[in-house]
Amino acid sequence: ATLSAFPYAYISNKFSGGHHLVIQFGSICFMLTGTVVYALSDSQLGTWRNILIIKGMYGLGRGVFEGSCRAVYAEMFVGRDLSTAFSGQTLLAGFSGGVCYFIYGILSREKIAMITVINGVIAVIFYGILMFINYTSPLSWYGLFEKLLSWVNPYYKPHNNYVSIDNDLKNTLVEAEISS
Repeated sequence: ATLSAFPYAYISNKFSGGHHLVIQFGSICFMLTGTVVYALSDSQLGTWRNILIIKGMYGLGRGVFEGSCRAVYAEMFVGRDLSTAFSGQTLLAGFSGGVCYFIYGILSREKIAMITVINGVIAVIFYGILMFINYTSPLSWYGLFEKLLSWVNPYYKPHNNYVSIDNDLKNTLVEAEISS
């Protein structure tokens, strides 16, 4: 995961939309990890070569969510919404780890692998939707919700309350840059 931070940062900074590609690549790595664990037998999984391949794919996925994912959160959310987003991400990561700790003995390896694959598919789809609606400025949670609703339902009319909040925030940030 640590070694992947440098190429991920290079791709994110050098290419337009590079951080989106890096995030999708990380989700695909997690998905492939689950796919390989599901497809191989216990004896095949127990070889050093396969263990290193699976750990490498997992590390590539983990590297994305330790670096690039946090950068996207910082780009997407501002103020209290940013701290709420980071808190939510940390809470869900801890919660899912805790749940996995307790269900590890109950579920089979194949079921855990399928949960990993399904989670990866959901991540790719929903991040693809987020890229499609093309957020261009920091949003509040309400603003993101409004954009998603207007994208899903063409008859939905946004309230535009969040626009003035976002514009006020932009003006404040610009004034702070000018004064410093």
